[in-house]
Amino acid sequence: ISVGSSDTANQALDSLPKWCDGKRIGDALEKLNKRTSMEVTRANFTKKSAKRFIQKNYSTVFKLVMQEIKDARDIDNAGNRGFGIREICKRINASHLYREEDKKLKPSTLAAAVNK
Repeated sequence: ISVGSSDTANQALDSLPKWCDGKRIGDALEKLNKRTSMEVTRANFTKKSAKRFIQKNYSTVFKLVMQEIKDARDIDNAGNRGFGIREICKRINASHLYREEDKKLKPSTLAAAVNK
């Protein structure tokens, strides 16, 4: 293990059985899994594209919900069961934003947008 390593790592290597070569094990543990520039680029692209997809999906669903809330208020369904912001939010989150990584709509966000 290199000079800058911690004392606990040295103690752990020293406490290995006699048949283990502590120096070789320490050297093996020090080596990092090096990635090529192509692997790094591919990983970054994957992260960025997933983030863009999630944001685009959220934006599209937000516009859909705002239109649904506007339509519900125009038809005078305001106050009726199933046409409130909370119910619409629950329904849309269950039907469109069901993936774990999706950003969910919140009733408070919708209420603030409607009141603007």
